[in-house]
Amino acid sequence: MSEVQQPCDVSIVVVSFNTRDDLSELLDDLSRVLEESRNAVRVVVVDNGSTDGSARSVRERHAAFHLVEAGENLGFPRACNIGMESSPARFHLLLNPDTRIQPRDVDRLVECAEEVGPGLFGPLILLPDGRVQPSCFREPTLANILAETTLLRPVRPLIPSRFRRELPAPQHGCPSCVPVLLGAAVLVSDEVIAKVGPLDEEYFWMEFSEFCARAARAGFPSWFVPDSRVIHKEGRARRRFRLVSTGSYLLSERRFFSVHRTPWQSSAMRALRHTELLLKWALLAVAGLVSPTARARRGEAERLLEVYSRPLATWRDLL
Repeated sequence: MSEVQQPCDVSIVVVSFNTRDDLSELLDDLSRVLEESRNAVRVVVVDNGSTDGSARSVRERHAAFHLVEAGENLGFPRACNIGMESSPARFHLLLNPDTRIQPRDVDRLVECAEEVGPGLFGPLILLPDGRVQPSCFREPTLANILAETTLLRPVRPLIPSRFRRELPAPQHGCPSCVPVLLGAAVLVSDEVIAKVGPLDEEYFWMEFSEFCARAARAGFPSWFVPDSRVIHKEGRARRRFRLVSTGSYLLSERRFFSVHRTPWQSSAMRALRHTELLLKWALLAVAGLVSPTARARRGEAERLLEVYSRPLATWRDLL
């Protein structure tokens, strides 16, 4: 499609990669958003080369939406950037395809943004059964990475909460500033994009940790808005592509430290993760002597260890 030139209030960008069924449910929600929102809304779907008929389903069932067919898997950040570039707006709402959202929740995020000024705004994220999914976090540090590694799994319940990345997500109350928002649903003011630039396209799974950090350093806070709510069918795509998702997270974490932390912290983090991967491979190698499942996972662990050992590896090396 050609670029959309007319600005709107809210451009909702959804990136899809072989998520046809989840995407269809979300787009049904977004049809109601178009009809009922107090804001002028445009929906942009960027399809990353899906082979499950996702793009065809959008064309046939949601002709009012703007479809961008990338033709290949460009990664989530680059696809988001393409969607935002194609659709000028005061605000960009970036949504995972496995989310569900109502018109009032879109409007509440916009209302908060208009009240407090430019920044990033994230809703309370709920799982389909009503449980709260961690919705806001601290920035990655050596302490909270160590606290979450498998090396400390036996004593993890004893680790004080201040050493963990996850922050409490109150279900009620006023918006509050947090270091990092969960990337499943984030509203971004256009002023932020203009000042700090788009998402870093070298990231995968940690792009919002980096974007929130970069925005904060430029004076744009991240706001957690508990009275806006989004349902997230957590990690369906991630479970289907375990090797790529796990490896991409670790490589993105490594990039974050190389940019936002000191050289010694970056080196210490890499050593920590390499030790963890080596230990996991060794345990699976032993378990694989008696378990076919462990043997299969040992192959994944070996591949991950090999890629992570490359100094310049990116998520694309895992495809």
